[in-house]
Amino acid sequence: MWQKSFTPTLPSEAVFERIDVNRSSPKELEALPGIGEMLALAIVQYRLQHGLYKAPSDLLNVKGIGPKRLERITPYLVFSSPALTRNKKRHGNASGNAESSHHELLLKKEGQSH
Repeated sequence: MWQKSFTPTLPSEAVFERIDVNRSSPKELEALPGIGEMLALAIVQYRLQHGLYKAPSDLLNVKGIGPKRLERITPYLVFSSPALTRNKKRHGNASGNAESSHHELLLKKEGQSH
């Protein structure tokens, strides 16, 4: 009997750019499979309150991300080191600072609407 071999591949969104969880905006995080607006905001809010994510397992601390969801999004993630993120801020990335303030404002608005 003929058997078809199975080779695991990424989902149909196989043409993608990895997303840096430590530098991405909520809108960028929404590109991840199974991540909507509220969960994207929660990911950024946790990062702002607790610091940078060091490994995929750190995302398990975000309410709404469990082992299955983490397994689904991990192939799409990268984690910049604290030094890279710090150097970018130190070298005067004005857009990064404005973007960070914008994220904080979005998060504050979300917190007030509940």
